[in-house]
Amino acid sequence: MCWLNPATLSAASTITYVQGNNSDPQASNTSVKVTYTAAQVAGDLNVIAVGWNDSTATVSTVTDTTGNVYTRAVGPTVISGLESQSIYYAKNIAAATAGANSVTVTFSAAAAFPDIRILEYSGADPTNRWM
Repeated sequence: MCWLNPATLSAASTITYVQGNNSDPQASNTSVKVTYTAAQVAGDLNVIAVGWNDSTATVSTVTDTTGNVYTRAVGPTVISGLESQSIYYAKNIAAATAGANSVTVTFSAAAAFPDIRILEYSGADPTNRWM
């Protein structure tokens, strides 16, 4: 039997939405850039949802101007002939002043009508893989 020592347990933090922004250009694009308009806090979590209206293009890279490292969490989910979607995250992000951090999603080919949503959350565990 395993006993937990309450003295070694830390209180769970609450994950809180901080900010978001999006871009959905009404054309085919090989890359889309979206900016966080408010300041970003070191240690927070960025989540990037990427959708596009075709099943042939793929996401090549997700990068930002502060050098955070993005990992694919889900996807790509592909509906043949119609659309695709993937979700990425960067944990323990670097701080950035308002408007200083932009996320760029680059596709393997021009993606039809991409829709990029960027979100920032506080309170997620900055070291564990799964928040």
